[in-house]
Amino acid sequence: MKINFSYNEWGLALNEQRFSPSEIVQLAINVGKDFTWHPLGFVMCKLSQENEKNIRLHIWPNSSEHVQEPQWLIHDHMFDLKSWVLSGKIENIEYEIASDFPIYSIYQASYEQDKSILHRTEQDLSIKVKNKSVVSSGQIYEIASGILHQSISLSNSTAVTVCETIDRLDKNPIIAGDIKGRASYSYTRATVCDEDLQDIIGKI
Repeated sequence: MKINFSYNEWGLALNEQRFSPSEIVQLAINVGKDFTWHPLGFVMCKLSQENEKNIRLHIWPNSSEHVQEPQWLIHDHMFDLKSWVLSGKIENIEYEIASDFPIYSIYQASYEQDKSILHRTEQDLSIKVKNKSVVSSGQIYEIASGILHQSISLSNSTAVTVCETIDRLDKNPIIAGDIKGRASYSYTRATVCDEDLQDIIGKI
């Protein structure tokens, strides 16, 4: 099976469930795609890019070993996101602004080479849950750009998702951080070593 699909071919193949989670991960390895640890502890791999449109593979281990601190999960995106869950279960929680006393500071993300840097802004906020759902293997969830949310794996094994992203907003993402947090935090996006990658794949 080929891996160098066009953007439209990817969407069609994912909708038709043409490949298993293990197959898509192995195909990405075979053609030399890069795998990177996201600061929130999952593995990212960019499968395709066409202008503002991207297809990304996310692999969610069943451990928090590679989560970087502070672990602030609530964030938004500059892009619309559509995620196919290929294995496992993902809980997605969307939030909206509340009128209560602020409990978070807004941090804005920037990117420098292999680092993500969060900068505290002068804005605080309070939020409340708007929608919560658990999405299982074979299902899809979508999040519009600018919506605060968090996604976490509920699986005892490795979960696998493939995301379609389409850039919509001309801004960097924001994160809900500690209201008493520092002025900035730096996170490293390290390459996943072969041993870790094979261990993760073995638990899908």
